[in-house]
Amino acid sequence: MPNTRERGLDAVRVLAMVAIVAGHLWTTSAWVRPVLYTWHVPVFFFLTGFLWNERRGLLAEVRQRTLTVLLPFTAWVVLLTLVVNHGRFWPALHEVALEAWHADGFVRPFWAFWFALALFFSTLLYRAITPLPWTARVAVVIAATVAVATAASTGHHLALDLGQGVLGTGWILAGHALRATSRRAQRRWGEWHDLRSYRAALGALLLVGAALGIAASPTALDVDLGRLDLGAPVVSVLVSLVICAGLVLLGSAVPGSSVPAITTDLARAALVVMLVHLAVIDQVGALAHRSVGELVVVLAAAWGIGLVLLGVPRTWWLTGQRERPAAPLKTSQRIPQPAPAHAE
Repeated sequence: MPNTRERGLDAVRVLAMVAIVAGHLWTTSAWVRPVLYTWHVPVFFFLTGFLWNERRGLLAEVRQRTLTVLLPFTAWVVLLTLVVNHGRFWPALHEVALEAWHADGFVRPFWAFWFALALFFSTLLYRAITPLPWTARVAVVIAATVAVATAASTGHHLALDLGQGVLGTGWILAGHALRATSRRAQRRWGEWHDLRSYRAALGALLLVGAALGIAASPTALDVDLGRLDLGAPVVSVLVSLVICAGLVLLGSAVPGSSVPAITTDLARAALVVMLVHLAVIDQVGALAHRSVGELVVVLAAAWGIGLVLLGVPRTWWLTGQRERPAAPLKTSQRIPQPAPAHAE
């Protein structure tokens, strides 16, 4: 069965990846955190839940996430350490391993590497509680989130960014719940395709409402999962979930034919961009303008690396993506083709 992708959701992934790179490039801009941080990383966890495979078991999940997330994470740690610290490779690699173990933040160019570990653990944690009823799942996720956030506020962090993974399960749960709700709506009111205009309207309404809420709030509502910072208690998480739901509903409402085909390739290369973009920023940092032009250069370079690797055979250990099967050759109807040897 072919693995079909929704281009509208791929467009959401690409938008979020652009926002992440912009957030790391324009770190001193006052608007970046309130506008971008509330959703740009959380939406990846939300999408994971929205596209959740309910038939996969825990062992299969471990294998899948090891091949698609953990292995690329490890490979890029080694490669970037070799490039950046080739003169002291083994000590530098040991330092990165310690940073991962202590979970108190990677140093550049590994800032964003926490995401891969968090995604790996969050999917396994959510897979472990998926058999539970929805009410029990919600209770477990809320309790675990409160425990991790409370511990983080006192300076205690779980090793290997497991705490960030625990927080990520909240967005996975919400995305999965939205998908389940969408399926119930489809059974009651019509086909998913027929509800497209309603999804678009609801998604736009959620985004507008969240934007108005952020603008009117006297306090910052941004969320920083990497630092275990959930912002204003309860409110920041709710605003983030509303934005993520709005983006996903809008993305799912967009007809695939109206989204450029390259969007899917850009989305498939997103993990590579996540892991290499800070190294690219450091290389072009001499420009120091932090302009839109520099953002374009960084995006082009990071995505260029990802797209090239997608086109090279047997590089799944760097991209986390399987090779696409070659399209079958089309034969001309006007030229007779020889019958197979076994044909009668």
